[in-house]
Amino acid sequence: MFAVAVSAAAACATPSIAKESVAGTQKAEEPKVIQHQVPRRDFVGHQPDKFEWTAVPEADHYAIGVWNEVDRLLWRQDGISGTSVPRPAELDLDEGTYFWLVSGLRNGQEIAKSGLAAFVVEK
Repeated sequence: MFAVAVSAAAACATPSIAKESVAGTQKAEEPKVIQHQVPRRDFVGHQPDKFEWTAVPEADHYAIGVWNEVDRLLWRQDGISGTSVPRPAELDLDEGTYFWLVSGLRNGQEIAKSGLAAFVVEK
């Protein structure tokens, strides 16, 4: 696995950019892994009311991104101090497959990441 220090914008820009950001740059230490809690990985059901993940004690804030199945960023929020955030009203998800990713940051440097997790919205 590769790790690289990236800005919050790059960490949650798009799945494609996030993959490119880590390619070719390797550190001695692997980043910590953030686990998706709500919606859990491969969840199928109503759109989530919130997004929740496991904490990384060293992180001073988190960034989250949500994409649709054609790799289009639908919503991003940076500077999250806790381990959950409510789904904003403007992110009204139709039926379909979506992906979300969380990055843990310290002093603007990515120190943890969740990787992409899919969830399916059924109405």
